[in-house]
Amino acid sequence: YFAYGSNMLDSRLKERCNSASKIKPSTGSQHLLKGWKLNFSKKSQDRSGKGNIVEIRRDGEKVYGVIFEILDSEKQELDWAEYGYDQREMTILDEKNSRKNCENVIVYYKEEPDNSKIPYDWYKAYIVEGAKKHNLPKNYIKDLEKRRKKKDPDAGNHDVSKTWLRKCGYDVKA
Repeated sequence: YFAYGSNMLDSRLKERCNSASKIKPSTGSQHLLKGWKLNFSKKSQDRSGKGNIVEIRRDGEKVYGVIFEILDSEKQELDWAEYGYDQREMTILDEKNSRKNCENVIVYYKEEPDNSKIPYDWYKAYIVEGAKKHNLPKNYIKDLEKRRKKKDPDAGNHDVSKTWLRKCGYDVKA
């Protein structure tokens, strides 16, 4: 499974798939999709934007992520958590195009135009903290941090998310 959004935060993913274990790319490299772009075009039930990827076939565009192995028996839980996304099997190489680290993975995405919505601050924090935890490139993390966000009108939800992020050992700004 290729995680590029909030499931990069492996503590969050393990709530859904306890068996999740990271498949490491080549030393000094990262897993990525070339010719794809990360946006927030999937509309959530709470009306916020959720992470999505769009194939744009433009040089230089890429989405970094983390590949996790999960048990087949837990895939249904992941399917349920990713409700509304389509699935596609893809072959992902690492940045070094290492055949040694070539992986066939499931990727969840929603085919729709890049009509990006704005994610809630806590959701964006999951993505940024997951990217930091897995040492994705600093420029990519800076790009994630610059993206727009909005405060969740359900203050209780927001507080629970920050508490949960802190409990998992992540530094969350007030």
